[in-house]
Amino acid sequence: MPDADDIESLRAGIVRRHPLVASLGAMPQDQLAPDDVRRVRQGMAVPASVAGPRAVLLDVDGEVVAIAARRGDEWKPDVVLATA
Repeated sequence: MPDADDIESLRAGIVRRHPLVASLGAMPQDQLAPDDVRRVRQGMAVPASVAGPRAVLLDVDGEVVAIAARRGDEWKPDVVLATA
């Protein structure tokens, strides 16, 4: 990982925070409208706009809202992250 913290920094207690979305690798990302974010946070399915069997669902600011599985033409959230 090119942006990983080096061992010396870790030993010194210096740890950088990386965006959650960066740790989810090559999983497709689907950015949701605010109304769809509210639906996903309630466990409801929303229309899918990217291909793939699973996706990271993002809000308009690029923050991870959920990880979802495709059900037909929709995303059904499997894991929903709590709001700050």
